[in-house]
Amino acid sequence: MTSGQTYQRGDLLLVTLDPVLGSEQGLKRPCIVLSQLATVQASGSRPVYFVVPLTTARKLTGPLAPLLQQRPSGLRADSVALVMHARSIDPRRIVSHWGRVDAQDIATLQAALPARADRAVRKSRTP
Repeated sequence: MTSGQTYQRGDLLLVTLDPVLGSEQGLKRPCIVLSQLATVQASGSRPVYFVVPLTTARKLTGPLAPLLQQRPSGLRADSVALVMHARSIDPRRIVSHWGRVDAQDIATLQAALPARADRAVRKSRTP
């Protein structure tokens, strides 16, 4: 990451997600920033970005894996958003800026986040 560079909601970044544990998503892959810039800036000297990793593999479907369409200014190929693998990252994991996704893609991801949270709560209540 370029020193002092900031990113905002909707930015498409290439991110290094390794090292990982267990079944966490890894490797270098495109991710969409969902953090609001004001939230990142308010974190002061230790900023983090909340991102959703993407894959072009279409093995997963459903509310936690919405399909996003290729667009000229953003995604280079149709991609599945791995909402179940959304996480916060340190800016040092960012390799490069690839573009931006549109408001429709951001709305799709925002709509999927409650399903992720609901699934996590239900899983934690399982005896």
